[in-house]
Amino acid sequence: MRIGDYYNVFGASYQNACRGFTEFSVPKKIAIGILTGLFGICTLGIAALPVFRLLTENWKPKSTPKVDQVAQNTLSQKNVVTIRAGGKLVCDVPPETVVEINIENCKFKKVPSWVFECTNAKKLILYDCGLTELSVDIKKLKNLTYLDLGKNNLTKIPDLSPLSSLETLCLQENSLKTVLDFSKLPQLRHLELHQNPELEEITGLKLCSKLQNLLLGPKLKDQINNLGNLSDKIWVEIRDDSGNYIEGDFYEVEVISLPE
Repeated sequence: MRIGDYYNVFGASYQNACRGFTEFSVPKKIAIGILTGLFGICTLGIAALPVFRLLTENWKPKSTPKVDQVAQNTLSQKNVVTIRAGGKLVCDVPPETVVEINIENCKFKKVPSWVFECTNAKKLILYDCGLTELSVDIKKLKNLTYLDLGKNNLTKIPDLSPLSSLETLCLQENSLKTVLDFSKLPQLRHLELHQNPELEEITGLKLCSKLQNLLLGPKLKDQINNLGNLSDKIWVEIRDDSGNYIEGDFYEVEVISLPE
């Protein structure tokens, strides 16, 4: 039935209803008011029919995502864990989704174990945390490109050779004493070692062919002359034990390729 037909039917019904009210001696004004209201409601309903039909024809129930799809979406997330002073040292997201960990001014002696479960992390900052040791489990974070351990109480660091993708390494403001070997960090570009007053020797920088910036303490200045001869330039900056700038210059050093 077309919409016009609906109006014809309801129009005829309206006229018949008027006659019925007259026969039963219903006051004319009341009868007209009741019938007008009913007719208006019916008219709105008829006008809404095309819209309702369109909505019902195009509506489809939303499909519930499969379990494996939900798991895949979770793993594709990229989370950044940031903890400041007074914050709880917990990770509220799946460790495998973490790409960056930033913990600053939180005093603890050992790195929380969950940090080493974030094997996809590319950036790890543990700045001013009172660390006295760094676990060998750091080798699990093989995707790290940025590692900041500045302003702690470290006297030594474990072998970092498994972190072969490391580009930035910050070890300033510690108490490092042992000789540091950087020969197995071929991607290293930025290295900070200043404010380690007892550190007097470093090795392996010749093999860091991409090194661009080097920050050292006064006792390590003499080591620059042992880096080699003419081939590439590195910016070397000397800072005192308080972190104040003393001098800086470009040094030309010999770059040796790692054996295949």
